Amino acid sequence: MLTENARHHGEAMSEKTPEYRATVVARRPPPPGTRTKIDARELTLRATTNLSEALELETSIDIQEGPKSGSELQIRGFDERAVLVLFEGIPIREAYDGHFNIASLPAFALGGIDIERGMTSLLYGPNSGGGILSLKAPDNCDNSADLRLFGGNPRQGALLRYGAAGNLCRRVGDFSIFLAGNYDHSDGYPLSKKYKSNKMNAVYHEDGGIRDGSESTRASAALLAQYTPERNKKISLFFNYIHAPRTLPLFESSGYTRYWKFKKYDTILAALSAKWGPRIAPSRWGFRDVRLQLYTHQHRDELNDYEDETFSSLTNNPLAWFVASSYDNATYGAAAQASFALNRGNRLELSARYQFDDNEQREIPVGKTYEKSSWGKPDAFSAHTFAGAIEDSQVLGDWRVLLGLGASGMTLRPQIYSGKHYAAKDRTLPAVEGRIVVERNIGDEWVLMIAGGRKARQPMLKELYSNNVGGNPDLKSEFAWMGETGFDFRSEKIGLDASLRLFFNSIENMIEKHYDDFQNVGHAITAGAEVEFKYVPVSFLQFIGGYRYMCSLDVERNRPLDYRTPHKLRLTARYLAPFGLTVGVSGVYNSTQNAYYADGDRMIHENIDGYFLINASVRYDLTLKNQNAGIYLFVNGHNLLDANYSVGSLEPRAGREIMFGIGGKI
Repeated sequence: MLTENARHHGEAMSEKTPEYRATVVARRPPPPGTRTKIDARELTLRATTNLSEALELETSIDIQEGPKSGSELQIRGFDERAVLVLFEGIPIREAYDGHFNIASLPAFALGGIDIERGMTSLLYGPNSGGGILSLKAPDNCDNSADLRLFGGNPRQGALLRYGAAGNLCRRVGDFSIFLAGNYDHSDGYPLSKKYKSNKMNAVYHEDGGIRDGSESTRASAALLAQYTPERNKKISLFFNYIHAPRTLPLFESSGYTRYWKFKKYDTILAALSAKWGPRIAPSRWGFRDVRLQLYTHQHRDELNDYEDETFSSLTNNPLAWFVASSYDNATYGAAAQASFALNRGNRLELSARYQFDDNEQREIPVGKTYEKSSWGKPDAFSAHTFAGAIEDSQVLGDWRVLLGLGASGMTLRPQIYSGKHYAAKDRTLPAVEGRIVVERNIGDEWVLMIAGGRKARQPMLKELYSNNVGGNPDLKSEFAWMGETGFDFRSEKIGLDASLRLFFNSIENMIEKHYDDFQNVGHAITAGAEVEFKYVPVSFLQFIGGYRYMCSLDVERNRPLDYRTPHKLRLTARYLAPFGLTVGVSGVYNSTQNAYYADGDRMIHENIDGYFLINASVRYDLTLKNQNAGIYLFVNGHNLLDANYSVGSLEPRAGREIMFGIGGKI
């Protein structure tokens, strides 16, 4: 677990090494569970530019790449629709299909990432069976500013990728303000020199070693303003704007090559939060604090279908599905959470949440030119979601016990198809969840744990209502019976931190596309083991690693679940010199994935080959005479062995990439 935020990178890293915990250990604050904490310092050491890259080194997490949806999360076999991503408490979950391109979120402006998996908290509502990722903006303001310039992937005298990032934090009395900005542009990524066209991958075009359709822009601006008059009293305003248009890698369907490009891909996250409680929280009985939040998540994108690779005119080919397609997702929500102490070592949490999701989409019909056509009549889908939960954790000597119960309901509203109103089925989709976590301290070094419960995922609006891909308004909520056990070990004497988790999940009413529409046809099982460790033999050396084995089975069809990786292995070694030099090398191995797709009436089975990636980073921090200022240089390499690989789909990913830059902090 990472518990320390670095004040500045010019400090001797041997003196300020972060404490990285794979899961959880004794003497930690409530609630118990399987958690990973990554602070800003660890994100710097991972030498990543966005959230997708930062999570690649997590043993329990797989990153899948979809041509349209971008980078998607998987945790222990659960896909992104069952993983709750929060940024300063705001759910980042598209109302229509549940997917969000996490690569559009820069890592530079993050103050930390809390990852909870297994039997996760019920206080945030349903749809978190896979896990909860809580992204934090920096809140330890030290009146500093940081700016960096970077570039990479040189080719024919130019850089394929370039950008800049910066942040500023200022504290005046009880007020603090944090500002961050990021611009990252890529003209495409290079393919591996080992890439070869064949019968199966010939549809993936390439041009001189640069992947066609791999251009992207990622820009963002963030603001966090806080007023903290005293301990346990705080008002916060958070705003984040993300602009991430990109070109989709080319693909063929029905003999027609698609040249798709996001003309727009814009997201706004905003929240007003407040916390109030007594200056000194009671240890035996009484009110601890209350937290309130109002939030919104706005997302708009427009996907255009062009005639050819010049991307200069939109298509009117009758084989195209649309000339242009537009989504407008809006989420508005409110949350309240109160905490009490019932006795010494007790913490009682109550939460209530409300969320309104609204999606509007429209198309320019096929067969009309862009200049002469107007947008078709919009389709609109929306729903209300209510959720409440109660959780109580109790310390009883060496034992810690947590009990939780939650309930939620998703109420559907009238829908609009082609400008006409249709009444939604008069019903609420219920979801009941519960969990129990028991932990036992054995001495000062060992913690044993066992947990079990039930988690639920409500249908997405796409699964309920889309008339293009077989929406089914009769769908029920999907739920999973989950179990987990294992131990944590920590010895400061030998510098070892290790953990083991065994898990089993039985997923019922699994929502799948079955022939022409979505149905509750599935029963799936995911089970496996995770081992993680960090070994620090001396202050300037770190060795971090993990291995996960997972078996996933679609019981109804008696085959592995699509795009699940059975084996994942990651190893990292770091040297943190006292004179400012940091060198890191990491390796990630992912085994073969199974994939099934329909071709007419046939189901085609394909294997996506496993791969092994080697990444490295070198950074030198030069502290100026003023100890609060310094400059730094860095070089990062990704896929140094130039492996030819894919994840989540058959399209090839980037070959060897080199990034370099310079930065300064004052």
